[in-house]
Amino acid sequence: MLRHEPSRAPVRQRAQRLLRPFLRKRSRHDLQQPRADIQGLVLHGYKAMETACFLLLKIEDPTRARSWLRETIREITTAADKTSEQLSQWTTSLNLALTWSGLKTLGLPDAALETFPTEFQEGMAARADILGDSGESAPEAWEFGGVAGPARQEELHLLLMLYGTTEAEVSALLDWERSRLAAGGLRELGVQRASRLRDAEGHVVEHFGFRDGISQPRVEGFVDPKHTHPDHGDPIKAG
Repeated sequence: MLRHEPSRAPVRQRAQRLLRPFLRKRSRHDLQQPRADIQGLVLHGYKAMETACFLLLKIEDPTRARSWLRETIREITTAADKTSEQLSQWTTSLNLALTWSGLKTLGLPDAALETFPTEFQEGMAARADILGDSGESAPEAWEFGGVAGPARQEELHLLLMLYGTTEAEVSALLDWERSRLAAGGLRELGVQRASRLRDAEGHVVEHFGFRDGISQPRVEGFVDPKHTHPDHGDPIKAG
């Protein structure tokens, strides 16, 4: 039972509703989560999206930020199946992620915050020794999420992820989202642009030069029988 906090009742009720499936024993039925409630990036690789942009944000006004979040949720690309017509018009995607500090700043009750794993609560900077990040890789040298600078860990609340089929599509989406930040009680701490890498033969590669996209992990509850193979092994547990 969460503490009685009249001023935060709506937030507490939403937290209870969202966390309830994860706080009780789960059945196989629970694993069949509606795709529309899952962000698209979890189940899809956005193969058609060649470019991306990542906005690092700080919440300065929790009340306005909550309103911004309610509006932005409508724009989020979900994992829901798309028709052929929708796929042909699919040129951009939007996803977002919140840090533990971000959830706390938004007003999520302590009882809900304490249910998250310790690793998520502490953040990577606080666990640098465990992760082996020392010397040139120490948090003091990080561009963001470290222990210093304008985008240090405790200031970094939200990541807005924008994807597009072209640079122009991403730039247009970036301009639109930036125009909403001030009214939404948010401040931009940094931005990173990205694009898909290819080798001399045109194959998609990751940053170390290895081939990418050859296989994708399967998530339990979302396995397509048409794309199963005995060599793929067991799917990853949902959640």
